[in-house]
Amino acid sequence: MIIQAFQTKPFFHGYSFSFHSSILPQTLQSLAPYPSRGSLKLKCTSNGNNGKDQDYLLDAPVSVGDGFSFSGGKYSDEPSPSDEWFKQGKMVRAYSTPGTGEKAKDPIFGLTMGASSQATGNRFRWFCVERGNADNPSVILVHGFPSQAYSYRKVLPILSKDYHAIAFDWLGFGFSDKPQPRYGFDYTLDEYVSSLESLINELAVSKVSLVVQGYFSPVVVKYASLHQEKINNLILLNPPLTARHAELPPTLSIFSNFLLGEIFSQDPLRASDKALTSCGPYKMKEEDAMVYRRPYLTSGSSGFALNALSRTMKKELKTYVKDMQSILRDKNWKVRTAICWGQRDRWLSYDGVQDFCKDSNHALIEVPMAGHHVQEDCGEEIEVKNKQVILTNYVTGFPKESDLNIVEGTIILNIPQGSNDVLLKNLYLSCDPFMRNLMNKKDGPKDTLSYTPGSPLGGFGVSKVLESGDPKYKKGDLVWGFTQWEEYSLVPSAKILFKIEHFDVPLTYYTGILGMPGVTAYGGLFEVGALKKGENVFVSAASGAVGQLVGQFAKLSDCYVVGSAGTKEKVDLLKNKFGFDDGFNYKEEPDLNAALKRYFPEGIDVYFENVGGKTLDAVLLNMRVHGRIPACGMISQYNLTEHEGVTNLASIIYKRIRIEGFNSTDYYHLYPKFLEFVLPHIREGKIVYVEDIAEGLENGPSALIGLFSGQNVGKQVLVVAHE
Repeated sequence: MIIQAFQTKPFFHGYSFSFHSSILPQTLQSLAPYPSRGSLKLKCTSNGNNGKDQDYLLDAPVSVGDGFSFSGGKYSDEPSPSDEWFKQGKMVRAYSTPGTGEKAKDPIFGLTMGASSQATGNRFRWFCVERGNADNPSVILVHGFPSQAYSYRKVLPILSKDYHAIAFDWLGFGFSDKPQPRYGFDYTLDEYVSSLESLINELAVSKVSLVVQGYFSPVVVKYASLHQEKINNLILLNPPLTARHAELPPTLSIFSNFLLGEIFSQDPLRASDKALTSCGPYKMKEEDAMVYRRPYLTSGSSGFALNALSRTMKKELKTYVKDMQSILRDKNWKVRTAICWGQRDRWLSYDGVQDFCKDSNHALIEVPMAGHHVQEDCGEEIEVKNKQVILTNYVTGFPKESDLNIVEGTIILNIPQGSNDVLLKNLYLSCDPFMRNLMNKKDGPKDTLSYTPGSPLGGFGVSKVLESGDPKYKKGDLVWGFTQWEEYSLVPSAKILFKIEHFDVPLTYYTGILGMPGVTAYGGLFEVGALKKGENVFVSAASGAVGQLVGQFAKLSDCYVVGSAGTKEKVDLLKNKFGFDDGFNYKEEPDLNAALKRYFPEGIDVYFENVGGKTLDAVLLNMRVHGRIPACGMISQYNLTEHEGVTNLASIIYKRIRIEGFNSTDYYHLYPKFLEFVLPHIREGKIVYVEDIAEGLENGPSALIGLFSGQNVGKQVLVVAHE
C-alpha cells in the first residue's frame, strides 16, 4: 500500500494500495517524464566467478573467506526464493570511502571478512532491483530498518507499468556490501545520507520520487532537504515523527546491547523473522522468511552491520527525528510530501501523527489494517477506483433515473485468506425487468437479492476472473452469473453459475441467449409449457430478451407463433427478423380479446406470460382446453402501486388451464443440454438474437429504466469494459 490514484493531477496515478484517492490534495501534480540514466548494467551472479570480487558471491565457497559464515555461503542445495530474488537484481557501484588499508575482521573471532565486507577504496556495491522502462519517471523505493528491498516485491510490478521503479538494499542489508565498522564505514546516519546521495546520482539523472519506510525516513528527509531541486515527490511510510518515536522498540534496541547485541544480531530468526513480524499484523510466509534470513545465514557481516547501526540509532535517532520535524514543518520545504500510516503499528504510536500532519500541512493517508511495514502487510492489496451504480432510495411506482446514482467507490483487488470468493472484472451487465422488484422496500423478511439504498445494484453479467479462492476458477477465466453493477466485484463462488467455454459467439450473448434469458426461454417453453410440435403459441413482450427466443424456439418445433410488442418497429422485428408468423402492437388494439380471436381463431395452446394485467385477462378467454401458461414475468404490474385485477379466472377451471410460475434457477441443471440445443442453431443462423447495447456504467440508469417504457429494442446490454 504505497502509491495511490488521485482523482485529478495524480501523484502516482492508476493504482492505490488500500488508501482512498480523495485524501491527498488534488493540487499534487503527476510525475513528469524526467529522463533517467538508463537500465542498470552490472549483473548479479551466483557463483565464485573465478575468485573475482566484482560480483556478489551468493553461494561463495568457504575458500573465498566469507568470514563468520554458517555454511560457506549457501545453506541449502535446493533452489530457493532467495536465489530467484537475487537473479532479478543488479549491482550498482556508489559511494567511495578511502578505507584504512587493513583487512576487515569480525569482532568476535578476528576472522578476515569476505570481499563484500571490505572498504577497499573503490565504490561499494548496492543490490538494486528495477522494473519498468528507464525512460519513465523514476521512483526509488527505500526499505526500513531492519528490512530489505524484498519488502517491495509486491509493489514493483505494479509501478513498472508507468514508472521506472527501483528498490535497493542499504549498505549492511540484504545483498548489498556490508563494510565492517572501523574499516571505512561506521554506519553513522550522516554516512547513510552521503551514501544515498551517491547512489541516487548513479540511478537517476534528474528528478526522482522517493518512497521510504520506517526508521530510515529521517535519513531520506535529511537527504531531500539538501537536494530539494532533485526530489519530485516524497512518501513516508510509518516514519518516526514524534518525540516518542525517537527511541527504538525493545525488539530492535536489543541489537545495540553490549555483548548481548552481538549475539542476537547473529541470530537469523531474531534479526529477520521476529523483527519483521513483531511490529504489526504481517504474517510471514516461509518462502519470504528464507529471503530475509539469507544474509544472516550466509555471513556474520550482516549481523555485525545490524549491531553497528542499532548502536548508531540509539545515539543519533533522537537528533535526526528532531531535524526531520523541523524540515517538514519549514515553510521553505517545497517537496510534495504524503505520510502513509499503518494504524496497527506496534512500534510507533499513532498519537500525535494527525496533529503533526495538520500542523505541517502534509497529506495523511491512514491504512487501518496495516502495521509498521505497510508494503508488507498490504502490498498486494491493490485498491483501485470502482465505479458503481447504486440505488439512492427505495422505489414506489415507476422508477426514474434519479432513483439510481453513479458513484466512485474503491475496492481492494485481492481475496481474503481462506475465502472461496472470486474477484471479478465485470465486462457486460444484463438489464432485466426482475430488477425492478428488487428496488421495492420489503415489509417482511428481506431476501438476499433485494437492493439496499447506497449499495450497488445486483444482476446477471459476464465477467473475467482476476483472482479466485475457489479451485474451480482460475485467473483469466470468463464466467457468467450474478454480480454487482460496478467495475470490479468480489462475489461468493456460488453466485458464479457457469464458466464460459464457447468463444465462437459474442461474449454479450452470455447476458442473453446463452445466459439467464436463454435458460428462462428454454425451461419455460419446453419444461413448464411442455410444448408439442405444431401447437399454437402466443408470446407477450415478444421482442425482449426472453420473448424473441421463445418465439424462435417454438418455430423450430413447427408451431404457429404470434407475438405482441409495443411499437411498429418491434412488430416488424418479430415478423421479419425472428420468423414469427405474425405480430401486433398491443397499444393499437382497443380490444385485446378481439385481437387474440383474430390471430388465434382456434385458440392458444401455450401462452408465454411476460406482462400480466389486461393481456393475461384476455388470453384466458382464448386459451384452448388443457392449455399451458408458463408465467415468466408481469412487467405491466411492476410499477403500479395498485395492481390490476384479473377477472377471467374462471376460464382456468372450465378449460383446465395450467398456470405455473417458474424461475430460471429451476433449470440451470439443464444448461449443458440447453447449449447442445441452441449453439448449433446459432452457428447455422437458424436463431438470431438482437441486442440493444449501452456503453459505460454511466449510462446504466437510463438503460435499465428504459426497459419499463419500452425504449429498448431487443436484449438490453450494458458494456462495462471490453475485454
